[in-house]
Amino acid sequence: MKGKIAIEEAVTLPQLAYQAAFHAPQGREDELVADLLDIHKQRIERMDKYGVEYMILSITSPGAQGFGNKVESEAFATEANDYLAKEVVKNPKRFGAFCVCSQPGFEGVVDGRRCQCMMRNKLLPN
Repeated sequence: MKGKIAIEEAVTLPQLAYQAAFHAPQGREDELVADLLDIHKQRIERMDKYGVEYMILSITSPGAQGFGNKVESEAFATEANDYLAKEVVKNPKRFGAFCVCSQPGFEGVVDGRRCQCMMRNKLLPN
């Protein structure tokens, strides 16, 4: 490895993958969805090909800010952080993740601390 670190690499939750198709160039919807969902196969292959040693994953928009109320936003942040933690722990030498914080406020900071503890400081609050 050449020591490169890729920061804020977009991923999505499987149940939200359909939303990505709305933002893809026409005819490339399936490719974008596959790229956002894959973490451990083609991402690793591309990392190796381009000399990327470590990648910090980030849930793509709309994220927790896309929800209209505090309860939904906090629930999504928790679900997204649990998903990221589950994926990062499969290969912590190659992946970390930004913590998803709920809508701005104290609760988001608390959730960020929970993520850091859960991942032994591998998730970085953004």
